[in-house]
Amino acid sequence: MNSTIGSTRQKREQLKRLSWLKEAQAFLGWGAILILVALVGAIYLNQANEIASVGRRVQGLQGTLVKLKRENSELTRKIAEAESLDLLESEVRRLGFVPARAEDIEYLVITDFPVTTSMPAALTAEPTPEKRVEMPTTMREAIWQRLISGVDNLVVGESSE
Repeated sequence: MNSTIGSTRQKREQLKRLSWLKEAQAFLGWGAILILVALVGAIYLNQANEIASVGRRVQGLQGTLVKLKRENSELTRKIAEAESLDLLESEVRRLGFVPARAEDIEYLVITDFPVTTSMPAALTAEPTPEKRVEMPTTMREAIWQRLISGVDNLVVGESSE
C-alpha cells in the first residue's frame, strides 16, 4: 500500500509541477506578446514622430520657397523697371550726359597705322557655280537646303560653323 500511496503522491507532485509549468509558459507567452506589441508601438510612435517633424520642415521650406519666389518676382520687376529706356534716359540726363552732335564728336588720327585697302579673297571672290545656291522661297525649301548643305559639308569634311 505504501507503494500506491507513494506513487499517488508522486503523481500529485508531478501534476503540481506540470500546472506550474503550464502557468509559467502561458505567462512567458503573454509576456513575449506584450513585449512585441510594446516594441511595435514604440517603433510606430518613433516613425510617426519622424514623419511629423519632416512634415514641419517641409512646410517651413515651402514657406521659404514662397517668400523667395516673391522676392525674386520683386527683383525681376525692379530690374525691368531699371532697364526701361525712359528711366535710363532720365538718369543719363541727371548725370549730365547729352546727345552727341556732329560738332561735338572728335576723331583721333593715328599716324603710321597699317591700312589695308584690299579685301580678303573670300569676300571678293565670286562663288563658283557648284557653291552658288538659290535663295529658298518657303521654309520647307530652306530646311531642305540646309540639310543637303550639311550632308555635302560632311562628305567634303568641312563644318558649317
